[in-house]
Parts: sequence; C-alpha cells; structure tokens
Amino acid sequence: MAVTYVSNSTVATGTSVNPGVTGFSVTAGNGLIFMVTLGTNRTASGVNDTGNGKWAEEVDQSDGTRTCIIYRCVNHPGGTVDITGTISSSTAWTAVVIQVTGQDNTNPDADTDFHATPSEVNTVVYAAQSTGFNVPNNAFVAFCTRANANDTATAGTGYTMITTTSVNYQYGYRAFSTGENDHRPSFTKANLTRASFGACYAMAESSGAPTGVGGRIVGSSFGGRIQGMGG
Repeated sequence: MAVTYVSNSTVATGTSVNPGVTGFSVTAGNGLIFMVTLGTNRTASGVNDTGNGKWAEEVDQSDGTRTCIIYRCVNHPGGTVDITGTISSSTAWTAVVIQVTGQDNTNPDADTDFHATPSEVNTVVYAAQSTGFNVPNNAFVAFCTRANANDTATAGTGYTMITTTSVNYQYGYRAFSTGENDHRPSFTKANLTRASFGACYAMAESSGAPTGVGGRIVGSSFGGRIQGMGG
C-alpha cells in the first residue's frame, strides 16, 4: 500500500513563537507532515495539536540565516484540529500541513535531507543538493524551501506545488510507487532565482519495510536523519 496524498492546508503566515495551522480536518489513522520556514535563524522545541496527535521532529536545520522545520505525526486520532509549533523566539514564519494515508504507523521514518548552498544552475532549483537522496518504494516526499528572492514557481516532474504565489518560500509534494536513488525534489522559478535553503522528508508505506530502491533509509548524503520527539 503506497502512501498517498489526502489534503493540505493553505499556507499560514504569522509573526510569533508559535507557527501553526488552524481548523485542519484530519481522518483518524492518517499521517500528517507539518512544515515551517523562517527567514531567520531559530530552533524548534516541539509541535502539538488539539487532537492529541504524537509528533516527531524530522528536520530542524538552519544555515545561520534561514531555517526549515519538518515534523510528522502518524496514526492521528482525527478531528478538526489546530497544529502549533514552538520556536526559540518570535519571528515571521510560514507553515503548511499535508495529510496522507497508507503510511507505516509502526516505523514511519524514511529519510530527510537539507541543504544550505544549492549547487544547481539557476534555471532549476532543487529542494536537495545535486547528490540527491534515496526514496523507498511507495513513499511520499514533501519539501519546503526558503528562497533568496521573491519569485513564482512551477512544479518539477511528478510534483505538486502547494503555493505558486510570488513569495520567497515554496512547498511541494509527490507520491512514489517506485523508489528512486539519488532523487532530487524539483521546481523551476520564473525569474531564475535560487532556493537558498530547503529540506525534504519521505514517509514510507504501511505494508512493511520498503524493499525497493534503497530499502528503508536510515541515513542520507546530508548527515542522516535528524530526529527527536516533539510535544
């Protein structure tokens, strides 16, 4: 059973220590991927929601200027919920949540990657460095980026962009039936400005450990999985 897309929130914005999304409808048993981008260097200390989901940190990475944060929740109890993160100090943020089904509720982690200095040419901007990362069979990949200039974006092959408005952040996702080695989530930017910082996360399928390309991934070309428990 592959992990498949169910729904996503609109992109929320704010200026506070609590980036979040409100009024999001979740089907019991589904998985959630919560992503936050910041224009400044901050750290996250946890995520919680009003439906009592259990959250785990997948990415909390900064280049000293910009920050990307990704948390995930599997087997959510369901309901209409508010999802709230906590960061080290108040700053402007953007946040989005993606709901999926078919994820592995026992061992859900697949892989995470981040970059600070993309090496790609300006015509195509990736959410991972040029070396890419391995994606299991039947996985679902989500990415977020913080760009260095306002620009519109168009999804790369197989990807869907959550927002294409003229802003300096981007979110995207793709479901995989067949895994890939050295995969690079991608999108193009109309004015050829680079994505200056980003992160991606792959959630694995629910019918057992993936046996396709790379098996279950426990490390990456960018330092392995970054993980800790959330709120």
